[in-house]
Amino acid sequence: MPTTNPIFRNLAVPQPSHHHALAISERMTLVGTLHKTGALLALFAISMLMGWNEFRLFKHGPARGELYLMLGIVVVGLIGSWVLVWLTVRHKTWSSNTAPIYAFLQGVLMGAISAEADSRFPGIAVQAVCVTIAMSCCLLFAYRIGWIRVTESFNRKLAVAVSGVVLFYLANIAMVLMGVPTLTQRAGV
Repeated sequence: MPTTNPIFRNLAVPQPSHHHALAISERMTLVGTLHKTGALLALFAISMLMGWNEFRLFKHGPARGELYLMLGIVVVGLIGSWVLVWLTVRHKTWSSNTAPIYAFLQGVLMGAISAEADSRFPGIAVQAVCVTIAMSCCLLFAYRIGWIRVTESFNRKLAVAVSGVVLFYLANIAMVLMGVPTLTQRAGV
């Protein structure tokens, strides 16, 4: 299917030629992909905890210098992540170096954002992050042992499920903007 997205263009597997033979180590395998995904998830989780630990210390409001530090880390995380994605799209062979840095930056950024959210709504960020990481680990494990097979039918069902979650959150945002208490506000979450 034709696309203008630079990430999905030119995904054809390169064929060996007399000028450049593909090495066995360059081939992508399912097990290798799962292990690398697991390693990136672990790096994300560790750096998220580092970011959380750094920013949870500001419970009573950060001092001016601490506020600048927080803002600097958020800006570096956002811009650095964008630059890494941009570089990886243009130089796909760099992904083995850029992916761990991206996971680290996103983890620190999520830790900072989660610590701020937890200071306003205690407990909510911890639950959200832990559930997300636990679900990712369980899905990787289930895929690895063969409980999940990715087919077109699976992709359609997954798209419908994700669309339902997006619709729920959009409805919550609309209700908050109109001043109507949402289900989560009524439950005291």
